[in-house]
Amino acid sequence: MKKFNIFSKVAIAAFLVASAFVLAGCKPGVEYRDVNVELSGTWAASESERYTITYSSFESENTYKGDNLVIVQDSASSGRIFIKYTQVADWSKGQEDEPADKTGWTFSFGKWYPSDVALIGKWYAISYKDLTSKSIKLSGAYGAKKAADTLEEAIAEFTAENNYFAFYSDCVKTGFADK
Repeated sequence: MKKFNIFSKVAIAAFLVASAFVLAGCKPGVEYRDVNVELSGTWAASESERYTITYSSFESENTYKGDNLVIVQDSASSGRIFIKYTQVADWSKGQEDEPADKTGWTFSFGKWYPSDVALIGKWYAISYKDLTSKSIKLSGAYGAKKAADTLEEAIAEFTAENNYFAFYSDCVKTGFADK
């Protein structure tokens, strides 16, 4: 009987420790989702509008890039993708010539643009809906705020209810993105 009591205590302790780790990573009321094969890939609405989603990053070609990708799922075919900006073109500052050091610059539509350094490291959201294995509708957050300081703030701010996702691009899958 003594061995059973020790085993029971160890099993209960292990269960409690494992439960604490699982619960510590979850936020109440928010359902996180891993990037699946259907969502991961390169999506195009046109030759000049392309998006690449990997297991850890999102890129709007010639516009912005981000990592630390987090997905909040609304349904099996819709949700929001949150990224921490690593590069954002500053459209207010164009440069005709190619810079000697391209670090922090984006080439877009025949011009070089520096990154908007004030947004680097901040959180941004992209909404997706009507996801299938071959198509998706994507909308970047556009509204009063350009970015949020924390993921929690981004989740609360960048919503359809706050009118951030008014225009969706119809995209088709053009390729699979690596990790």
